[in-house]
Amino acid sequence: AKKESEFLLYLNDGLKIAKSRDLQEWEATFEHELAVHYFDNEDFQTAENKLKKSIEIFSKIGDEESLISSYYYLAYISEKQNNIPKAKETYEKALLISKQENIRDFVEYERSLIEERLSIINNSQLHNKLLNF
Repeated sequence: AKKESEFLLYLNDGLKIAKSRDLQEWEATFEHELAVHYFDNEDFQTAENKLKKSIEIFSKIGDEESLISSYYYLAYISEKQNNIPKAKETYEKALLISKQENIRDFVEYERSLIEERLSIINNSQLHNKLLNF
């Protein structure tokens, strides 16, 4: 617990410094890393707020690789909250970005994770339709 609180303090300090110096890429990165921390601790509301902030900044500065990761976590939160249409829509946004020619070779792993989650959702939806047939 002590190491976790130190880690959180480090991330928040980094975020404050990045904001004070207008280092947008670092600000977005710290927002994303804080979101992952809150996600791992199932504080989905805080994680979602942090991810939306990171997405806003990554979009503004054109960091598509990082944007994919933030969208992935945002979609996963929707999935965990059983908001499947929103999860699918967000995964598909991330997938679309991941297929862009200028970055597709750098984000193969992320794309495979996204495709796996979409496959699970689609299979689950098909399974439910068959059960209710």
